Amino acid sequence: MKIEPIKVIFLDIDGVLNSMRSFSAFKPLSSEASLDLETSETCDPVSVKLINMVVEKFNAKIVVSSSHRIYFMSRYSKDKSIPGLNTLRLQRYIHDLGVFGSVIDGTPEAGSRGGDIHSWI
Repeated sequence: MKIEPIKVIFLDIDGVLNSMRSFSAFKPLSSEASLDLETSETCDPVSVKLINMVVEKFNAKIVVSSSHRIYFMSRYSKDKSIPGLNTLRLQRYIHDLGVFGSVIDGTPEAGSRGGDIHSWI
């Protein structure tokens, strides 16, 4: 039996789906403005469309590497010993941003974005 490799996109949100450019375009900046969790209201529609095109063309799955993933950590995983990711809620969140690929996971926290992705692989 041949096992096909899975194609994965490691998706960041801040700086990829939303940026200072898109944030400025959709929400005038003030001294208190931040990119924090300004979800679909500040997502760049061109960036969202490009991610959707890549996902569709390559039949890729999404692994969220964004710091936004920490908001979807549940206190315990199934074995009750380590934090787990609520992938259903994360999938819904990503869909609300306009990205319609299948979210299969989030990267673990390993100290840096590159380290997070390396740990996942």
